[in-house]
Amino acid sequence: MSGSHLGCAYPGACVRGTFGPGCMFNCDDCQNGGKCDVRAVSCTCQPGFTGLLCNETCPKVCVFSIPL
Repeated sequence: MSGSHLGCAYPGACVRGTFGPGCMFNCDDCQNGGKCDVRAVSCTCQPGFTGLLCNETCPKVCVFSIPL
């Protein structure tokens, strides 16, 4: 699953508002209406999207923007 958080920084390991491998993403990188979560460890996706940056379309079966 490409939206997996494997290899992402642990909460507190990045400066607030940055996240991802090597803290390389920031809240402005969230796509398709995604918002940074309060811990900024990923984007919180709108229904129908998934992935670290909400840049992937969910397959037909998707619960809380997490593919099953």
